[in-house]
Amino acid sequence: MLEPQPPLYSLPLAFFTARAGDTRKVSRDSLDQLIAYQVSFLEVENVDWSLVRRGVFFAYQQFQYVYPDAVKDLSQRLMVMPKQHYFYGGQRLLDFKLTSEPIPLEEKQWYVGLGNTVIELEVAHISHWTSFEVMFCVERTSNQPMQVSRSTALNLKRATSLTKANAAIKEVALTLKTQSNSSLELAQRISDWVSNTMQYKSGVTNVQTSATEVLEIKAGLCQDYAHLMLALCRAAGLPARYVSGHMLGEGGSHAWVEVLIENDRKKYDAIGFDPTNARAPNLGYVVVALGRDYTDVPPTSGKFIGDAVGVLHFEKHAGMLELEFLSGEIWRSS
Repeated sequence: MLEPQPPLYSLPLAFFTARAGDTRKVSRDSLDQLIAYQVSFLEVENVDWSLVRRGVFFAYQQFQYVYPDAVKDLSQRLMVMPKQHYFYGGQRLLDFKLTSEPIPLEEKQWYVGLGNTVIELEVAHISHWTSFEVMFCVERTSNQPMQVSRSTALNLKRATSLTKANAAIKEVALTLKTQSNSSLELAQRISDWVSNTMQYKSGVTNVQTSATEVLEIKAGLCQDYAHLMLALCRAAGLPARYVSGHMLGEGGSHAWVEVLIENDRKKYDAIGFDPTNARAPNLGYVVVALGRDYTDVPPTSGKFIGDAVGVLHFEKHAGMLELEFLSGEIWRSS
């Protein structure tokens, strides 16, 4: 058996350098972006994730808002920093960098909700565009569920405006509950039912589409799968929460669900389910934020003074830099 080797973090660390030159140019020409897109990633399409002990995930994201006219007093709220707690499913944030153009007058950071990191930037004046670039590196070493308190679990039994159950949702929840012998089996049946009922389709919903509307359409994106599963879980008496993060192969952010299952120590294990892909999240998933539904965890939100409406342009470059298998074998990107 090969002796496990220490992880190599020099590659992502080398990217986090100060930006040089004129920062007034449109940031798609930025040094950060040019460097990030030179990163090569491992081919993981055929990886058996049950055999993976550890993975190192790198991502670059750019959020650019373009305005037809000038705006002022922009207050931009970002929820893009991955979970930093080492014991969160073995996830550890190794590095994080955020840059913005124009340079903000003020930058604040604090925690909200279920331990999510919020960064708020204040920009006095924007002529035509503003851009936020994020680079981070995360290590995942385990898929062990995080334990949460009883009070946290009980709060997540309550429906929200996006996950409120109507008669149809309640009927499905009751049927699946009567077929299940345990909470874990019930959660799995709900996830399977959502996967089999829904069709992945863009342009038919938005982030404010409720679970009841989703059930009528039976189509949507990952947040719609998550909202429908949350509504069914809560209607069946299971506490559950919305997870915002990243999954290998996804163009933007990804959403899935954690169901809180009571264990024999009178605490709750947060068990992940990805109904969009009909599987359990693996070490190729990165958790950014947790909430009751999407409205708790939007990656970007904000306000400004002006008549113009900004158009969001998004880019992402992400993948695995390193995989360590249970056998001791290690793959590293070149």
